[in-house]
Amino acid sequence: MGLGNSVLERRRVLALMVVGIVGIPAGFCASAAGAIRGCHNGRIAFDSVRGGHRDIYVINPFSGPGGTLGADPKPIQLTTGANDVHPSWSPPDPNTDNFCPEQQFASDSSTPPPTMIAFQRTTADGNTNIYRIDAATPEPAGQAVQVTHDVGADTAPAFAPAIPQGAPTQAYPPIAFERMVNGHHDLFVANADGSDETNLTHSTGADYANPDWSPGEGELGTPQTLSLSFDTDQGGQREIWIMDIAYKAGNPPGQRYVNLGMREVTTGQPASTDPSWFTFSVDNKNPHPLVNSIAFAGPDQNGGPSQIDTATPTVISDTAPPFSDPGNIDYSALTSNPAGDSAPAWAPDGNYIAYQKTAADGRSDIYVLDPTSNDDASDVNLTQHVGDNRNPSWEPLQIRGVDLFPVRPLGRRHRTRRAESDVSPLPPPP
Repeated sequence: MGLGNSVLERRRVLALMVVGIVGIPAGFCASAAGAIRGCHNGRIAFDSVRGGHRDIYVINPFSGPGGTLGADPKPIQLTTGANDVHPSWSPPDPNTDNFCPEQQFASDSSTPPPTMIAFQRTTADGNTNIYRIDAATPEPAGQAVQVTHDVGADTAPAFAPAIPQGAPTQAYPPIAFERMVNGHHDLFVANADGSDETNLTHSTGADYANPDWSPGEGELGTPQTLSLSFDTDQGGQREIWIMDIAYKAGNPPGQRYVNLGMREVTTGQPASTDPSWFTFSVDNKNPHPLVNSIAFAGPDQNGGPSQIDTATPTVISDTAPPFSDPGNIDYSALTSNPAGDSAPAWAPDGNYIAYQKTAADGRSDIYVLDPTSNDDASDVNLTQHVGDNRNPSWEPLQIRGVDLFPVRPLGRRHRTRRAESDVSPLPPPP
């Protein structure tokens, strides 16, 4: 299905479609109703130029009155490198509540390991590598740890939500990233200590970029696999694709993470980049089937370079991976900005999407949208045009003893890009 053509149609009733899929009564938003793979919404990390060079900053997005969305008056500068960009949070420890992705840890202690942020750093020698830093200890008191040691360019890191079965038990799951190889970008994955570094794509000319993991287990439905979304121009036009990944301990070093196959998500759509994957289940007791939605940046229908869109399968199944049937994917436009919106990041609970909005002067701010709102007017500016702010990443947070998934009223603020009578309710899966 294509995207709507008018500004009035730019936001789709995502909840309406999900209601039809999972059988939740109409009038309620299902985005967080059964998100066993989701977490609470924590802080947002992003990169910003505020002191002559680009560094990683952290803000509390709920700094408005009464804990509502609003700009944080006291952002924390986490890094002080020459050029630090593209943060990615490590997932939370599962020893509290089993609401967030399961992991394997070296210790059975109930004290979780420190939350890490992975990022790319360009050093004085011109090399760009992947680093990680304790999110609670800003530089210079804290010290960033170098993960990769390439002489070229390693960029766009993304912490996996879990450690695949068979991989070494560590405090943190693996990190996907892109590496410049012979003039083009390949996707790599490595353990958080830099070991088992593996090329997943081995391109002979195409670019593979902007990796982002499925927040749950692999889309083949087993703990042995993880799934990774990314954008690539391997088909001629840049589109969103998915690959499934397993770890094979018996393989030689450099070949232990295995690409099990790739499939295209945004088939037949305009050029698409910057995927962000959100997954939730029908209810808290049954982990399958899963409902998936990938936010991405696509060309603006009103003349801008990019807008925030989503791709969501209209049919879910335990027997077929999501996004495997291009004819059953619904595409929705969520923003329209003449200067460009990009770098979407789903909130861990699925109720919001953070993104990067570019102003007419070329500087960007971090905004948050509610995907059930009908236009951009309700989107909240979290950085208020202080500096140039890009690449938001939302912290997945666990809290003991809190009801994580209240069903909230949908309201009537959404405009559809096609008549509701054209949206046939889908039967619940067998």
